[in-house]
Amino acid sequence: MAGQSASLSPIRYPVALPRLRWGADRRGSVALWIAMAVPLFLIAGGVAINVSQGMFARQGVQLAADLGAQAGAISYGRDVDDQRAAAAAADVADMNGAAASATRTWNAGSRTLSAGQDTVTVGPGLTDPSRISVAVSVARPVSMAFAGLMGGSATRTVTANATAEAWNLPAAGGTGSAACVIATHPTAAMAIRIDNMGRIDNPGCAIVANSSSSGTGINAAIYLNSGTLRGSSIGTPGRACLSNSGSNTVSPTIPNNSCISPGTAPAIDPFAALPIPSPVQPSNCSVNATYGACCIPPITGTVSGVASTATNMVNRAYTSWQSTPRTFSPANGGVFCGNTSIGGNGTADQFAPGVYYVINGNLTFNNSNITTASGVSFVLLGRNGGNPGAISWTNFSNTYALTAPASGPTANILFWQTCRADGTAPTNTMAGGSTLTMAGAFYAMCGQLQMTNNIQMNAAAGANFRVVANTIYVAGSAGINAAVASVPASAANVALVR
Repeated sequence: MAGQSASLSPIRYPVALPRLRWGADRRGSVALWIAMAVPLFLIAGGVAINVSQGMFARQGVQLAADLGAQAGAISYGRDVDDQRAAAAAADVADMNGAAASATRTWNAGSRTLSAGQDTVTVGPGLTDPSRISVAVSVARPVSMAFAGLMGGSATRTVTANATAEAWNLPAAGGTGSAACVIATHPTAAMAIRIDNMGRIDNPGCAIVANSSSSGTGINAAIYLNSGTLRGSSIGTPGRACLSNSGSNTVSPTIPNNSCISPGTAPAIDPFAALPIPSPVQPSNCSVNATYGACCIPPITGTVSGVASTATNMVNRAYTSWQSTPRTFSPANGGVFCGNTSIGGNGTADQFAPGVYYVINGNLTFNNSNITTASGVSFVLLGRNGGNPGAISWTNFSNTYALTAPASGPTANILFWQTCRADGTAPTNTMAGGSTLTMAGAFYAMCGQLQMTNNIQMNAAAGANFRVVANTIYVAGSAGINAAVASVPASAANVALVR
């Protein structure tokens, strides 16, 4: 209007308020949470993997220990041999994943085989001390890759233990060991030597020299020069050599004037685990300061003019002439003291079953006609600073049957020469044309066996007869025909007990 000033109102435009993008904000939050959770999931997964690895490894190592212990007990039940059982346990544990060292060490004193972190120990049973236990401890390194990434150890050693027992065992020296002629010396040249038509003829069992001597000819562990050497196998860690004699017979074949290196492990002494027996002092014997009780075994018949009731007899020869049999019995202790000679002038000698001991002296059968010797053992011992003597058989041409006890402390052993404190023993000599038909063993771990002049030591039909000596020399048409019976001993009982 006229005269009025115009008043203009401001123009107001609508103002748009910012819109909050709630959906986008939520997606960012989830991403943040995921970013924070992924490492935790990775860690948890890695831990789970490591735990699973450890559990599976623990199961595997325990299985190896279980199987090893059972294998060792089965081996002992077959062979009654500590070292062989321990080796069997270690072998089976290794095959099932135990991480044993290739180098093994056997300690006979503790009856333990060590192979790196793995050990096998043979000892008394856990559930019954009369049983034999084989305890196996094995270890295996397990890769822990995730732990290594996190700064921890990349490997972990998993261990397991198991023990099995064996009982109802066969007698030592039964059918378990395949070797029936064993020379135990570890380094000797000619540990087994055959000369001048000597003969070791055992087609059904092995001949083994434990010597590592690897020279040629007379410097080999086994040397054949004009004779027979035949076994199911011929073994030695060293060499076996033949001369160029046209009289050599050998099986398995070795060409004349040549050597072989069988590379076999030393044979296990089948009697090494046996404790050395000791006589019981009879109440009616006086005690000799050097020998202990020296009771003459009760006998019937004259003994060089000495009454059969005499006691404390030392260095005695039982050589009187008589036409009726003279009978010895171990009932009074069975102890001869000092050098002892039996036989002479064709006497007929009978030995009742049992163990006969010779203390600090030689045992000589000189022109002895033994008509009965069933279930007997002759054991040579050293006492009170003395030393065991030697076994000698001479000068009578006849055939004799000698049988060892089937049970007891000298089971399956006919002649047992023990060792001196220094690990040696004198040479045993067998000569004179006799044929000894034997069921048992000639056992002289520390002494040489020297056979000459036509004597024969043969296995009785169907029986075990072994020769185990430090070294073995056979010559002059003498011969050994040893054997291991083909019928195995009944199986022992075996159980996993821990």
